[in-house]
Amino acid sequence: MKFDQAAFEGTTPQCAGKVVYQRQVESTNDVAKKAVNAGLASSGSIYLAEFQSAGRGRGGNRWVCREGEGLLFSLVVEPDVDVLFWNRMSLAVGLALVNTIKDFGLNVTMKWPNDIYLGDKKLGGILIEKVNDFLIVGVGLNVNVQSFPDEIAETATSISTRIGEVVDREELLSKIVHRIYQCGSMIGESFGSLIEQVMESFYLSNQMVRMTVDGKEILGEVLGLDENGYLMLKETGNDGKLMKIHQASEIKKLSLS
Repeated sequence: MKFDQAAFEGTTPQCAGKVVYQRQVESTNDVAKKAVNAGLASSGSIYLAEFQSAGRGRGGNRWVCREGEGLLFSLVVEPDVDVLFWNRMSLAVGLALVNTIKDFGLNVTMKWPNDIYLGDKKLGGILIEKVNDFLIVGVGLNVNVQSFPDEIAETATSISTRIGEVVDREELLSKIVHRIYQCGSMIGESFGSLIEQVMESFYLSNQMVRMTVDGKEILGEVLGLDENGYLMLKETGNDGKLMKIHQASEIKKLSLS
């Protein structure tokens, strides 16, 4: 079903008059970046598509979603804090998604730094890129997906399959945008409160994980997040060294059974 742009703009004043809707693009983030570079975008500009032929997640991974079944968008924002804090936006957007999806009664969690999970299945992902004086918040979310390609069928899920009904995508996106602005306002002085809220729905809490950091594989126990939003890991072996991870290309939770 085609996205109802007018219905969305009517409930989302931040984006009114700034919606660019296309049936298919290579990547909504790429469309947004071109608009920013051309001086055609401002805070609240949002780029939507029903299908991405070259959608990607963090680390270059592809994002797969059938036409009309998900939310694929890139929102341009301009955080009102020092640029040194802009790297915190991924946690803010993750919290915005978690809080919105919890409205459906689902026990959704955030996998640091940019994935949204229901149980052990991925529901959505975030890709944030800085372009000039803006951040481009790219989100892919499985909303009304009923079936997945074989390669991800065991690891992906959607809101609709969990609640047993079709979700109004326009209303959902409006709520997400409102919460992105709300949570995004917390990446400065209120970041400690944001971290506390993230930890209440943290997929990796007290879990053993295997991750790749700067090309090196590391095993350890996740202790939580520090005051800067970095992952605190107690490394297996190496005398239980405490590491603060700024970024990792891959993180897998290990089964202890």
